Amino acid sequence: MFQSQRQIAPSISRRSVIVGLVLGGAISVFAGCKDNAKHSVGNNPGSGSGGKKKNSGTFDPVKKNEKDGADMVFIPAGEFMMGSSQSEIDALVKQYNNDSFKDEGPQHKVKLDGYYIYRTPVTVAQYMKFCNATGHAKPAAPDFNSNWSKLDHPIANITCDDALAYCEWAGVKLPTEAQWEKAARGTDGRIYPWGNNFDRSKLWSSVGKDGDAGGTKSVGSFPSGASPFGVLDMEGNVCEFCREWYHKDFYSSQLATERNPENQPAIWNQEFRMLRGGAWYFRDPNFFRSAGRSPVVPDVFDFSIGFRCVSEL
Repeated sequence: MFQSQRQIAPSISRRSVIVGLVLGGAISVFAGCKDNAKHSVGNNPGSGSGGKKKNSGTFDPVKKNEKDGADMVFIPAGEFMMGSSQSEIDALVKQYNNDSFKDEGPQHKVKLDGYYIYRTPVTVAQYMKFCNATGHAKPAAPDFNSNWSKLDHPIANITCDDALAYCEWAGVKLPTEAQWEKAARGTDGRIYPWGNNFDRSKLWSSVGKDGDAGGTKSVGSFPSGASPFGVLDMEGNVCEFCREWYHKDFYSSQLATERNPENQPAIWNQEFRMLRGGAWYFRDPNFFRSAGRSPVVPDVFDFSIGFRCVSEL
């Protein structure tokens, strides 16, 4: 195992042991495997699980996906600043002696259409409903959630392919990096979902040493840690898959500044998938920054990795 600046929780997977991981911006290597107002937008909703179009192009702030019962929060169309500033990147590179943080720049303006995002990560109950309905294999349960008995905890120990299969069943998608980051930090450039100062009372994480949180927590347990849009658990609890393939230079490409940017696998090598957010296993505040990027090999799974979904209009 090579020395990483941030390592994933020790795997209890069905297959082989993790070889290594760098989260928060470095390449990872694994073995095996709120308001009641309506929002007005100019987009028409698709045929998926998004909200119905209201008069004059308005959308409900919260809708329910009838397939899995998930509450979905509306993120209005508009611009936000994505990534980290050069001064932030320079400070992180110096602190960790690690150039991998450079993939968070350059900071750039992104314009997104409106979309819905799950208020919380997909829960054990929701994922078991999917498995029972489709015959999809259930992941091995961790010791901290024996037999998946804690149904309101986030599902974990799943691969990106598992998450994509769930999305197909539920009529939704995994978020792009841009959709995830906007939902997490809003439009004012804040570092964490709740603001610019780290506050451990606003998320589920380890405290004294990595891993001492002991496992996941019921989703939505930290309402004070909500993002500006009212999305919960964007940091802490579990890391979350995005649907894109990773490339360290994506932010420097023209694609990154296009409307609804998405890293195209035809342009870059399909070598690494993308995780966003920090998991319960970690304690370093820098691992919970909303701009952090965490590339992982495609078939990685771990008891600190889960996902949430989006419904595009």
